[in-house]
Amino acid sequence: NGSTFVKHLALGSVQLCGIGKVPKLPPLSPSLTDVPYRINNITKEKEQCCASLAAGLPHFSSGIFRCWGRDTFIALRGLLLLTGRFLDARNIILAFAGTLRHGLIPNLIGEGVHARYNCRDAVWWWLQCVQDYCKIVPNGTDILTCPVSRMYPTDDSPPKPAGLMDQPLHDVIQEAMQRHVEGIQFRERN
Repeated sequence: NGSTFVKHLALGSVQLCGIGKVPKLPPLSPSLTDVPYRINNITKEKEQCCASLAAGLPHFSSGIFRCWGRDTFIALRGLLLLTGRFLDARNIILAFAGTLRHGLIPNLIGEGVHARYNCRDAVWWWLQCVQDYCKIVPNGTDILTCPVSRMYPTDDSPPKPAGLMDQPLHDVIQEAMQRHVEGIQFRERN
């Protein structure tokens, strides 16, 4: 039920958004009840299987270079929100929120534990997508109270498991904004 343009976006979302082996998005809060799961073929354990956006085809369609923060949030409105893929959009927004560190979200996600914080504007694209989600999705402002599992509760902490420290998305947004008001001093190593 959309224009030809939205129908083309929907086709693009099928091509660029999917579930792969790597890189998985960082685990979402166990408090969320509608997160998709699958059984791992090797370990036979239950694992989250949220969709991620490929940064581009064919070179950025799989492996560790699949999911980039800036590219994801530039494309998220058109590929997921306008096409009605609201759960996928929410999960991506919350997964990146869980990796906030130094007031930044990662440009290269690397499941969160191998994240690269080498992009100053990815956090602003993420914030724009949160605003778009609130405006486009029915009851979209509910996302602001969704629990976010903070992988890095402090800038120097090692990665923490999902559910150890959850906080509402609005607190993560406040932290990102506050850190930018104070001035970002972080320079990525290497």
